[in-house]
Amino acid sequence: MRTKLAPATGTCEWLDNAPNGNRRIRINGTIYEVYQRVSGGFILWKDDTTAYTIDTTFGCGVWMCNCSDALYRPERRHTCKHVLGLRAALRALPF
Repeated sequence: MRTKLAPATGTCEWLDNAPNGNRRIRINGTIYEVYQRVSGGFILWKDDTTAYTIDTTFGCGVWMCNCSDALYRPERRHTCKHVLGLRAALRALPF
């Protein structure tokens, strides 16, 4: 039996926009460009061209990420660092 995994934790902050005008965010020290998907959700791009898609179209506040942590660890399916970091950063934006 596997040991229970601790919840994902960390820090997030908005940074200056990228040269192409896209918003940038730092999650646990890693910088991502944030793209909003027309179909619902977001894409987080790392400098090394790795991309994580966060789907927000499931309803009931459920967000899903396609990172390996979310895909292969059921207890983090909706709570990987990308989902938690982006949710926290979006809540901090002045609307």
